[in-house]
Order: sequence, then C-alpha cells, then structure tokens
Amino acid sequence: MFIIPILSLAFLQSPSFDAQAVLEAANSKVAKAKSVSGVVSFPAAANGSEGLQMRFVMEKPNRFATYLGARTTICDGTLQYVTDDKTMMYDTFKVVPDSVPRFCWGLEPFFPLPAGTDTFDPAVAGTFQGKTAAIAEFHNPGLRTRVHIAFDPETKLPLGYTLGSDDQARDYVYKDLKVDVQIDGSTFAFNPGEKWTKKTLASPKMLPVGSKVADFTIPTPHGGTTTLSKVLAGKKGMLLNFWFVSCNPCRQEFPHLQAMYPGLHDQGFEYLSVNEGDSSDSVNKFIAESKYTFPIGLNGKKDSDIVDRFGITAFPTNYIIGPDRTVVARFVGFDEEGLKTSIRKLGLKLD
Repeated sequence: MFIIPILSLAFLQSPSFDAQAVLEAANSKVAKAKSVSGVVSFPAAANGSEGLQMRFVMEKPNRFATYLGARTTICDGTLQYVTDDKTMMYDTFKVVPDSVPRFCWGLEPFFPLPAGTDTFDPAVAGTFQGKTAAIAEFHNPGLRTRVHIAFDPETKLPLGYTLGSDDQARDYVYKDLKVDVQIDGSTFAFNPGEKWTKKTLASPKMLPVGSKVADFTIPTPHGGTTTLSKVLAGKKGMLLNFWFVSCNPCRQEFPHLQAMYPGLHDQGFEYLSVNEGDSSDSVNKFIAESKYTFPIGLNGKKDSDIVDRFGITAFPTNYIIGPDRTVVARFVGFDEEGLKTSIRKLGLKLD
C-alpha cells in the first residue's frame, strides 16, 4: 500500500502544523468521549443519483442510533431494532455485550477493537474537500478497500474519509460532528405500537428455513478445501457461521460459540465458520491467538462464493443446517438463545 493521499487528499506545500500530532490528538479525543453525534454525507452514486445523508448518535458503552432515509437502527445496549418507516415493519436482534457495529470511519477509538487491530500510517498534511487536514491511511485486517481519514487541525475531529483509490475514490463528509453531547435516553428506545408489524428485515436473498442447501466446496486457511457434505457426514447437524476479522460483533460472539463447541462436537454436531475477505495469514493468526478450535473455511469465488449463495449482507450471520442439508434456522447477528433453541430441536443437549 502506498501512503500518498489520492484525489481530493492533496498535499499542502507548506504545512503549518504537526499532522501526526493532530492524528494522535483526534484519536485520543474520540476515545475519551462519552458520546458522539453527527451527520455523514455519502457521495452521489455512479448513475448520478443524489448522495444520501445518515444522522447518527453514539453513547458508551454500546448504545447508538442511525437514521438513513426511511430506515432507522436503534441499539439500547441489549436489543438492536431496525425499523422501516415506509412499510411500518421492524425487526429485532439481540446484542452481544460490549459489541456494536462500526458504520463511520475515523471514529474507531470510540468503540475500539483489541490493541493492534486498527492502525494508521504516519499522517501527512493535505486538504480534504478544500479544507486543511491531517491525512492518514487507516488499516484493519478486514478492510476490502483503501481508507484515508482526514482530521481537522483545529477541532481535532475527523472531517471525513475517502474510500477507494484512483478514479474509484469517493469522499464521505462529516457535518456537525460533536463529542460529549447530552443525549435524551429516549433516543435509544423503541416501543412498537399497533401500527408496527414485526417481520424479518434480513436480506431477501437469504436461504429460507426449510430449503435444501446445495453442496459446496470452499478453501481453508491452511491451503486445503472443505466440503459441506463431508462436514455433515454422520452428523446430527451443523452451524454455518459467516464472519470477518475486524467485525466487532463477530469477535464478541466467537467466545460464546467456542464455549458450546466441545460439548456439541462430542454429540455429533459440527461447525463451519466461513471467513469473508481476509487473507489466510490474517485468519490463521487470529484463530491461533484466540485459541478457537472449531473448523474454519474461506469464502471462495464463482461457484464457491457461498457468501453470495447464502444471501449474506450482514455479519455475523448464522445458519443451523440439519443432517439432510435442510435449513433449520437462520439468524442475522448473534442470537445465543435462538441458536441454542434450534440446536436442542435437533436432539442435542446444552448446559
């Protein structure tokens, strides 16, 4: 990866500030904040349609709300609600303790991952959207694209970020970004009345319960392959899990999955945890350091792209599959009680 900012991230000829000091001060300020609020403007689409704006509010340890068009997402620390004002439908997901999704780059220190997961290249002086900025490329094992984050030398807060490189780069701009704002507790509450209907808002591409899963073969991080039919051979069922290394909710659910695995494995129930997007080295390092013992696979390409085949649009996602390759249950996010209930229906015991 190169460290020269691209497109709108242009060098200043005579920087009058210490860019690295601005980066460090900004990260420290966000990390110490008790709450953050603001608006992020998305770039216009390639087809010329107007870009969207998402308003967001975050409060430690794990409460947040986002507002994007008709779609609102609210997390009260225990449950996450996704609502659609157009259809008046909503869905709920249980929240893994101390886990929240990341939806805005540059604010990572507010909900940090384990030390060493998030890193920056040395910051340089430049401009972002015509404003003087300290700019640094951000790195995370799960990133699928390049990310440059711009920080305001005066406020010591992010100005925005650029995703991609060359002619594919797009700017995402923050507005009204504030820390330590006073937040009304009702912001993180959702009380559906009679007008609301509970219905799954998961991707319609997800395989429905009761459907038959076609056999597949995918790579493993150690250079081999694994096949669904072989994993299920002689088993009472399996958990098919989808994740990636920098996914905070994925990291939070793994210890729970590991705790259940030995007892379930002894009873003839198997796991296959499929990583999306990370290198074999990154996956092996994470699994070895965390001492997880369940089988790991890597999403493949074309016919082996099971992330696409299973309609995965959010992580983690879990499927329970019966011995005849029938979908028994599916969960977007980590629903420990839901998983346990579905596994018990297959005749297995859990503590």
